[in-house]
Amino acid sequence: MKKILLFIFLAFGILAASEYRALEHKSIVYKDENGNGKIDYIALFKATDELYIYARAYPLKFKDEEQKKAAFSDLLKVERVFDFMDSEGFSKSLGGQEGEYFKICQARIHVMKHNFDVQGEAKKADKIYGELINLTPDNGEIYAKFADFLANSNRLELAEQNYDKALNLGVKRANLGLALVKLAKMDQKGALPYLEEYLKSYADDEFAKMLASSIKEGTLKIEP
Repeated sequence: MKKILLFIFLAFGILAASEYRALEHKSIVYKDENGNGKIDYIALFKATDELYIYARAYPLKFKDEEQKKAAFSDLLKVERVFDFMDSEGFSKSLGGQEGEYFKICQARIHVMKHNFDVQGEAKKADKIYGELINLTPDNGEIYAKFADFLANSNRLELAEQNYDKALNLGVKRANLGLALVKLAKMDQKGALPYLEEYLKSYADDEFAKMLASSIKEGTLKIEP
């Protein structure tokens, strides 16, 4: 990984260690009063979201190796539930936003496994993001989410293309992504306009303000 990317994630606070609480699997898969097996898909989504806080980007955000191992074990459990729902056709019964979020969670599982250094997971994440884009081509946030992963996996040209598409569809946060891609390419001059545009919508973002100020002052030093 380029030092610029490591710097960016450090500045975002992604490297800050925090306490991970192990998954309560019984809250997702349980039996009703008649003894029938049930899956609480809302709890499943929440569990995926919780894991994503810690494993959405590389390097991972765990306090120690023990918590990292516990989280990876939980991630595999969550993946098995998603796979079961898919194989049994349950996922097809979810429509609208719930159906879309089901696929987003599936993509995130592969993103996280990639960040845990599991081979082949990036291609799986790419495939699902591609399916989501085909299903909702006017959803700029999907392009932005995909671009976040592309940038984190050091595929800067593709990340830039998808951030551009997100921005054209009205996703203002994509300006920050484009700025970070420019910085990853060692183009501080090209990054500044995107930072300034981003700050028009996110004026309280201290990280973006720090970057913009440092570029203007000529004090931002990043090793290639």
